Amino acid sequence: MPAAAIISVYAVMHLHSILAVRMRPKNRLFLALLIAAVPVLHLKAQQPRPGLRGDTLRVASEPDYPPFCIINEAGEPDGFSVELFREAAAAMGLRAVFTSGPWHQLMQDLADGSIDALPLVGRSPEREEIFDFTFPYHTMRGAVFMRTGEAEIDSLDRLAGKEIIVMQGDNAHEYVLRAGISDRIFTTDTYETAFRQLSAGRHDVVIAQRLMGLSLLNRLHIDNIIALDIPLPDFNQDFSFAVTKGNAKLLSLLNEGLSIIIADGTYDRLHKKWWAPDSDYGMSSREKARIILPIALGMLVILSLLTFFFFRKIVRKRTRALLKEVSERRRVERALRESDTNFRLFINSSADCLFLKDTALRYVISNEANTRFIAPGQADIMGKRDEDLLPPEIAGKFRDTDLAAIKRREPVTNTIQVGENIYETRKIPVLMYNRVVGVAGIIRDITEQQNAEKALAESEERLDLALRGADLGLWDWNIPTGSVVFNERWAEMLGYSLDEIDPHVSSWEKLIHPEDSARVQEELGEHLAGKTPIYETEHRMRKKSGEWCWILDKGKVLERDAGGNPVRAVGTHMDITERKTAETKIRALLREKEILLREVHHRIKNNMGSIEGLLKIHARSSDNPEVRSALQDAESRLKSMRVLYDKLAGSDSFREISIKPYLTNLIDEIIAIFPGGQDITFSRQIEDFDIPADIYFPLGIIINELCTNSIKYAFTKGQGEKRITLTATFNRSKVKIIFQDNGKGFPESFIPGEHAGLGLELIEMLTEQIDGTIAFSTEAGAVITLEFPVSAPKT
Repeated sequence: MPAAAIISVYAVMHLHSILAVRMRPKNRLFLALLIAAVPVLHLKAQQPRPGLRGDTLRVASEPDYPPFCIINEAGEPDGFSVELFREAAAAMGLRAVFTSGPWHQLMQDLADGSIDALPLVGRSPEREEIFDFTFPYHTMRGAVFMRTGEAEIDSLDRLAGKEIIVMQGDNAHEYVLRAGISDRIFTTDTYETAFRQLSAGRHDVVIAQRLMGLSLLNRLHIDNIIALDIPLPDFNQDFSFAVTKGNAKLLSLLNEGLSIIIADGTYDRLHKKWWAPDSDYGMSSREKARIILPIALGMLVILSLLTFFFFRKIVRKRTRALLKEVSERRRVERALRESDTNFRLFINSSADCLFLKDTALRYVISNEANTRFIAPGQADIMGKRDEDLLPPEIAGKFRDTDLAAIKRREPVTNTIQVGENIYETRKIPVLMYNRVVGVAGIIRDITEQQNAEKALAESEERLDLALRGADLGLWDWNIPTGSVVFNERWAEMLGYSLDEIDPHVSSWEKLIHPEDSARVQEELGEHLAGKTPIYETEHRMRKKSGEWCWILDKGKVLERDAGGNPVRAVGTHMDITERKTAETKIRALLREKEILLREVHHRIKNNMGSIEGLLKIHARSSDNPEVRSALQDAESRLKSMRVLYDKLAGSDSFREISIKPYLTNLIDEIIAIFPGGQDITFSRQIEDFDIPADIYFPLGIIINELCTNSIKYAFTKGQGEKRITLTATFNRSKVKIIFQDNGKGFPESFIPGEHAGLGLELIEMLTEQIDGTIAFSTEAGAVITLEFPVSAPKT
């Protein structure tokens, strides 16, 4: 919390109390000057604080704790504490949204963090364990309430064994438990319920805060309950705002907001609004007697001693004046005690060192943090100078800044180092009627801030070196204003010096090639709208010489406002002209190679077609069955090569090819070669996966040989259904192919590896070439199982 705000508000209240009661006449002039000067100090020292505009606080209050917290006719939370919290929050740019509920639930919600703050919480040892409190804004005392017509209780001891009603979680609940007043305690969610139960004859007494209780009884029109004049030791409620334990930031804001509305008169206005109707509720019968008794005595004297009217009139007037003076003195003493307590709580809540000195540089006010810093181990430094407490070197620096502020009549800021820590000191002259009457100040430990700034400077230096090493231009764009920070390399890429580039986004937009502008703006707009994770484009920009260069532009939005609108984006420029030129050349070469390769493919395909045609002609013209069979085998093998070649020529990759369309087309081509092939039912169950180039050519020959052998030799004349089944699966880096027909199967004399057939020798040779295994068996026909390893295919 700023030192100026602390001194300007609470010092006024505290010093006013001192001036009214404690100070000798010769010291009152000095303190009066300080009091009048403090607002000037506040105006000079208070700097505009970056607000938390638009931030919303979740706050809750009880429904029936008048006049502090009530529910108004509109069904909304209201009351002195509710309005006071709203005004304090508004002074700091915060909006408070209120809900209402039972007190014990509200305390649990605050402890759990479900809400941010409560406006009316009495400080107690139990609550200080779970909440943090602002300085108290009101102090009230408790009372014992009982039904009229019953034996009056005249002491706290008489409550032992009585049935006591309290609101669950209230200060009174904690007080009764802590003091051990009675072991018969009954709790309610609200005090309205408690008073209605007592009025109806249930239980013996209610213990509650006096003003609230009397106000609530009046509002409920309950006239059979009175407040007893029994003192309750240690049950003075210091009402404060409470926040979740450890929420130092919000606590500081509420303390500052509360001090502001006390200083500008808002507190007094709200106090008159909510307390005027119930002003006499907080007075006990003894207090009322102090006011009524002198009047009654005076009237009795007048009626009894008419003969001495003149003298008695003088005595009566003097007596009244004395009693009024005594009453006023007691009121001021109470206010002084409250002010002194609140003031010390207030300034001691600051972690910064706060102090006030007179023109002789003696300490007049010092918070605990300042006392610990200036004189560790000492409890009081009032009336002492820095020379009495600090080493000469440090005391001299403090004295010099104090005198400089007094002499210049303006704030003086300086930094000093004590040990390994760095402190910032700010000294502010206190003026009264254009005369310096003292100096106020704050000492703040800025070691972490200095270290952070140093680390930031080193980080920025490393970033600059990295950008230079990578030959990157940097831009940092403030989107709402359009201003852009460019680094030197950004300008150098385009042939400019940095001072020739206007630091605005329009400078970049003007240099983009007209043909690229619309595309770049579209991609940038999509990223600003949050549709893409990063912004990245390649576009041309005009250099100072008039030439066009290619730029790789990358960036990202780093900050958005509460509405999701982009606020700041940062990115880089890289000159990729050489790369784009090389890409253009490569594309031209690729086009040339593509044309050449297409021509080569065409010629090879024609040649293979010619050879296939010749084999077919020779097969048809030969009368020798063996020659015709050999030519058909050659034709089928050539067809498998042509199918493979067609797949390679039409594939985007020569490194792998999908097995399913390859084997399907290959089988269709083989069936078409042989007469009677269409009479065979060919079932295919082939998974779709890729196989490497060094496998699919041998595999095609193997499948060709298996199909050719089955078509030519597997089936007998006159056999009914002829069926061939092919399955291909992939599992754990291994391909498994099962080829099966329902023909006559292998002869009993068949032994794998010992046969004269060229086809089976070729199959075994190619299986070995692909590191595979092959097995032959007869199960309602021939069954051939082929397995071979491959790397994990792309499915």
